[in-house]
Formats: sequence, structure tokens, C-alpha cells
Amino acid sequence: MGSAKRMMMKQYDAHEIWIEICVRARVVKRCHTHEETYWATGADEREAYILGSILVRDGDALVAGFDRQTVLDGIKSAIADAGSDGCAHCAKHADD
Repeated sequence: MGSAKRMMMKQYDAHEIWIEICVRARVVKRCHTHEETYWATGADEREAYILGSILVRDGDALVAGFDRQTVLDGIKSAIADAGSDGCAHCAKHADD
């Protein structure tokens, strides 16, 4: 595997980690049918930042190898990328 592909895979894996932290903090919700789709719940975003900081502080395996600032920046990115109206795929099928 080339170095560019490895870097892309690492970035993808990291983004999944940030989403998982947000899901655990109930700041975003993942569609049960379309797991790649997630959206903001409207909950206080600070909960995700608090959880991320705790995971880093406690040396949790989920964030192993990442420093606190990287985790917080990743959480911010995941929240910014989240939709706001639920799963578009499910909504499309409901309209059919």
C-alpha cells in the first residue's frame, strides 16, 4: 500500500473516531440503516469535547496516539460535517 493511501486510511479512521465520540456524547446520531450517515441532535456540543478530553486524560484505547488538541479539533470537524435533518437516505425512501 502506498504512503498516500495509508495516510488517507488513517484520516478516515480518525474521522470515524471523532464521530464515535460525538455519538457516545449524544451530540450526533448515526442512522441505524445507513451507518455512514449521521446528524446533529441539537444537544450541547460541549458534552463531546468533555468526553474527548476525558478519554485522552484516561488513556482510552479509542484515542490512543492522539493528543488532546487533535481530538478536540477532530470532534469540531465531525460536528461541522453532521447534517441537521436526520438521514436523507431514509427520508428519500419514506417519500417514495
